[in-house]
Amino acid sequence: MRASTSRGTTVKPQDSKDSWRYVIVLSKFTIMFLDAGLAKSFGVLLPVMITRYNTDYKTMGMICSMPATLTYFAAPLVHLLTRVVNVRALTVLGGFLYAVPVLCVPFVDSTILLGILTSTTGFGMAMLHFPHYMALNDYFPVSFVFYNTMTLFGVTLGAFCLPVIVEKLLEAYGESGTFLILGGICLNTVACGAVVRPPTDISGLKQKEEEMKREGHLIEDSTTSSLKTNSVQNMEKSSGCARSFVNKLTSLIFVSEPEFTLVTPAIFLSSYVLYAWMLFLVPQAEWLGIEPSRAVFLSSIAGISGIFGRILFLVLVHLDLNPNLIFAHCCVICSVSFFVFTLKATYVYQAVNAAIQGFVMFILDSLPHTITKKTVRRQEHLSIALTAQLLIFGSGALFGDLLSGFIFDVTRSYTVVFAAFGSIQIVVLVNVLVSEICRRINMTGAT
Repeated sequence: MRASTSRGTTVKPQDSKDSWRYVIVLSKFTIMFLDAGLAKSFGVLLPVMITRYNTDYKTMGMICSMPATLTYFAAPLVHLLTRVVNVRALTVLGGFLYAVPVLCVPFVDSTILLGILTSTTGFGMAMLHFPHYMALNDYFPVSFVFYNTMTLFGVTLGAFCLPVIVEKLLEAYGESGTFLILGGICLNTVACGAVVRPPTDISGLKQKEEEMKREGHLIEDSTTSSLKTNSVQNMEKSSGCARSFVNKLTSLIFVSEPEFTLVTPAIFLSSYVLYAWMLFLVPQAEWLGIEPSRAVFLSSIAGISGIFGRILFLVLVHLDLNPNLIFAHCCVICSVSFFVFTLKATYVYQAVNAAIQGFVMFILDSLPHTITKKTVRRQEHLSIALTAQLLIFGSGALFGDLLSGFIFDVTRSYTVVFAAFGSIQIVVLVNVLVSEICRRINMTGAT
């Protein structure tokens, strides 16, 4: 962002020099660690929870998807709250809302109450995630992509560590003790919320700009603004009802940004597969006859492999390789791995397959943000496109867990569930390739 001065010069954006910036990075890393770790831990706890609540995989899959779903669905509301509520108070409250429901799980015996608790957890995570996202951008307006990607390594590390911890807790303390300890671990998000604050140096610059605005140095000439207003009003009066309707319709992001609309299926379906895979990776190994104490390590193997996948993706993007082509190759590899996972039920084979899936799935995890950035042509539409993308991504997470659980309830076969994942990845592949072809055609037409 550039700030004009009274002499017509500009202030170039620069990263904050405030040493607190690294605390913000660590805090967001911790939040990502706990968020992904909790999602993966539900996969370990899923069979136990189904037995305790006497329900089916469809219902429990939907309940377990609520944290991720509400995290994305609540994005517009949290964005509004940050404008009217103290951000630090909001994030601290979010930390409590994220952790306390986990502590309360042992005391509820109804799937309805359990769904309310997991939904509250998701809303709490939304109150943590998005203020941290904005704080990171405040501290690193220039290097945001680099440092934000660094915090995303918390996702893969959480998927690697926390399920193993939960499995050991389950053996030692049972289901109730596991949730109590897991809730205690999640309370670390309260401390993460308490560290959020604006950078001292940049906030000082903003204060100076506000003072200059009040003195009249940074505002538009009032006569020009008046002329613009009158012109717009005259145009609106002469357009008629039909013109007004067309203007409102074309202002919608899905009409004004057709390339973004074209890739929304890929965003939805990639989320569908990602969250359902995270939830059912361990249960499908147990279904194949692998002991639970060994099956849980498949999540760790996938998490470790995912770290290398993220590193490779960063290197390839740094070398200016087309991200769409990277995603296309990953879709092919991932689809094949889903189709062949039942060829052998041995632990070694399943471990290798989990490593392959983790490697490519955590690359495909970058698809929604990357593809949104590439397809939105007008900068003023980017914010609403990101909000729409989050809502679509959250919908995919909800339907992925719900429908995958329903498929297993009907077929009692994870072969069918994972074959559905493979088929969906083919659809994502086609969508990404069509988007890339359209992009190249538009570039050729523009030249």
